[in-house]
Amino acid sequence: MKVREDGGIAIRQSWLNDFLQCPEKARRTMLEPELRIGSDLTVVGTALHAVIEQVLNRTLEPEAAPVMAEPALRRAADEELWKRTSLSDDEMIDQVRRMSAAWVTDVYPKMPSTGKVEWGFETHIGEIDGTDVWFHGTVDYVGGDGTVWDHKSSSRKYQQWEKQRWAVQPSVYALAAYKAGLASDTPVPFFYDVMLRDGTTQIVQLRRDIGHFDFVITQALQVAEFALNYGVDRPWPLNDQSALCGPKWCPFWDTCKGRHMSEPELTWKP
Repeated sequence: MKVREDGGIAIRQSWLNDFLQCPEKARRTMLEPELRIGSDLTVVGTALHAVIEQVLNRTLEPEAAPVMAEPALRRAADEELWKRTSLSDDEMIDQVRRMSAAWVTDVYPKMPSTGKVEWGFETHIGEIDGTDVWFHGTVDYVGGDGTVWDHKSSSRKYQQWEKQRWAVQPSVYALAAYKAGLASDTPVPFFYDVMLRDGTTQIVQLRRDIGHFDFVITQALQVAEFALNYGVDRPWPLNDQSALCGPKWCPFWDTCKGRHMSEPELTWKP
């Protein structure tokens, strides 16, 4: 969440997702963005996105995508802060190469041939006490047929029913495309194209309708109201019920739950 130049509030879907996982994580992300660094897996995902973007922009022939894996990875590793968790340099290159090839073979032929690549949006969703609130962000691809696509790299398959029921990103992105007239009707088709680390792929089809739009707007406005009224100088409520509450996924772990819990307490099993 950030304050716009006009005094309004702009909310990214990723920040809203952080808030729903743990409000204090969302607050600290605003105050200490330099601590939110990626991992080797993040760099792999960034490089994969860069290769896909070139193909969709017609600046790279599809068959050349695997060849661009190494330079794309080198560039991503140089341009963002990250920490190594499990992969060597060779393993990172191999994963980007393998996933790029799989995307070209399995996903690219099924995507609409025309569309907007890396489409940036700002969508007004209402106001709180006279303060305008907006969604803003960047969609990986909005097809000319009104479909919305997001590229993912993952170690395991997505569960369609979980994403359909709970995922915030499809609701925000589909709403933005619909409001901008890029998706002419509801429900808006949304697709996760998932490149798995074993070289296989998955296309997960979701849909977002008016009810999803209304609900995510309600969530965002309530969060904005909380932030405006409570302020960011005091800690926000803590939540550790997410699988992402841990040293691998939360940059604030060491000064939050990790400060209280020993390794034996965290890993104990009967």
